[in-house]
Amino acid sequence: MTVEEIILALQAYGVSFSMSGEAVRLIIPPGFTIPPDVIQMARAAKADIRAFLKAEVASSKPIRIDTADPDERAALVEHDGLVPRLYVDEFARLQQTCPPGVPLPRWRQFISDGGVVLDCWGRTAMRLGWRVSDLFGFDPDVPLARYDRLGLVWLLRGRTVVEVNAAYAILSGGLRYYRHH
Repeated sequence: MTVEEIILALQAYGVSFSMSGEAVRLIIPPGFTIPPDVIQMARAAKADIRAFLKAEVASSKPIRIDTADPDERAALVEHDGLVPRLYVDEFARLQQTCPPGVPLPRWRQFISDGGVVLDCWGRTAMRLGWRVSDLFGFDPDVPLARYDRLGLVWLLRGRTVVEVNAAYAILSGGLRYYRHH
């Protein structure tokens, strides 16, 4: 298994990463359990994971991990998930390459959160007039620094959406995300 695949496997179980100097810390949300074989793989690849994450932090170039054709991915999402094409094209594009300035774990969380939002709320958001930027927007120069430019999905970070209306979305924990006007 490659380092990227091990990281993906850990993220599938809710794990995120924190680096401080040479130390890599796995952050496991309460209530999540990681199978022993996944933990063993992570321990065996600890040095490679550290090197990979350090390179991600130091890198300012886009990281392309998903090599699937964006049009093919968009068609699958639209067909299988019954998601409006308006959102599907942008989401498929954003899954191709990690934007410069976005840490890989944050990008992966964005992809996971985006899939859930589109499956659960895509048609509702479309009906209520939510724009692509309301869901996926970010500032290309400083992607995560301009909260006034971030779309809903970037702000979720593992939280769920519990309600969507024309003006805002309510997140788990009661936070509200107001659409940009």
